[in-house]
Amino acid sequence: EKLSDIMATLGMEYGEPIEHRMVSRAIENAQKKVEAHNFEIRKHLLDYDDVMNIQRKTIYTMRREILGADSIKDRVLDTSEEVLYLLANQYCSTEQPVEDWDFDWLEQMCKKFFGFEHIIDEEPLLDSNEPQETLIDMLWKKVEERYQKREESQGAGLMRHVEKELYLMEIDDQWKAHLKSIEHLREGINLQGYRQIDPKLVYKKEAYLMFEELLRRIKTGVAEKIFHVTVESEADIDRTVEKRRKKQENIELRHGGEEGEEGDESEENKPVTVKREKPKIGRNDPCWCGSGKKYKKCHLNSDSRM
Repeated sequence: EKLSDIMATLGMEYGEPIEHRMVSRAIENAQKKVEAHNFEIRKHLLDYDDVMNIQRKTIYTMRREILGADSIKDRVLDTSEEVLYLLANQYCSTEQPVEDWDFDWLEQMCKKFFGFEHIIDEEPLLDSNEPQETLIDMLWKKVEERYQKREESQGAGLMRHVEKELYLMEIDDQWKAHLKSIEHLREGINLQGYRQIDPKLVYKKEAYLMFEELLRRIKTGVAEKIFHVTVESEADIDRTVEKRRKKQENIELRHGGEEGEEGDESEENKPVTVKREKPKIGRNDPCWCGSGKKYKKCHLNSDSRM
């Protein structure tokens, strides 16, 4: 409105072009700022892509190593040991005295990830100069025993195949989830500029922390699945299929018998057709009794109750 009033005061008509060096200079400066801003955005996108390329190379290298290896038993055991260290650091930190360690939660986590129950004895830890290392050695022996039993029950060849498949599956699932999280981070990272913080630095830091979390999820997921997944042999699968087939046949037989019984009952309870003894009479027709009254005024109610 103010601009319109100024134009009216100057006597400019509607549709007349505005020509002035000051206006042209202002438009040119605004255009330069917009182009500079767009250039910074494109530059940041390249920097963001560089961060993702580093992470992508790490993940793809890990996948190629697993695909090319005949056995990843050592990698699985190393991963399990790293998970055990993570649990020990979380519930039994060296910064706390042994009396304050949360043994109950550590025992539950061992059952969750490694599938064994073990009550931790505190006395050897109190007498040890390095209680956390002593604790990890005690639990690692249980992990190795559990792994050895699973390998003997499943068979070494099948165990190697299952380890590779589970490891690759966990990498793929977690990597896809990580890409979605990174996309959300990139969408909102430019808001950091309002806090006078370089968005690129924040992005690199957050992306690094998220990648560390990705690797941690891969390790914990692999450890949990390796010690809990059970693979059935072909004979077990055949027996399961045969049981399901027999169960389905029994269900079909039972339903067939019930249908037959229902059919018999329906014959017995079949409704009987009632035939009208007198001819049908309209409401306004003369009554059948010969009284001369209309049917609705004479015998309609009494006939309806019969």
